[in-house]
Amino acid sequence: MARLRPKAPSLDNVSLNGRTGKSAAQPVYFTPEQVAWLENTFPEPLITPETTMEHIQNVAGKRELIMAIKARTRAMATVQL
Repeated sequence: MARLRPKAPSLDNVSLNGRTGKSAAQPVYFTPEQVAWLENTFPEPLITPETTMEHIQNVAGKRELIMAIKARTRAMATVQL
């Protein structure tokens, strides 16, 4: 019977600590200044009829990430009080 060889780790599957595979996520903290920088760098888009769907989806992904970071930052501030 043939044996399958394990796949070599790909670059997109390497964690920050250099290990591969699914491991426990390390805590990441954001300061209010970092969140403000993200808000200023990636503001809410002005969507017009000429705006392409690709651009809308790209910006929406960035905004969704910022909202998740803001929610996590608020949750951490609440816990630390």
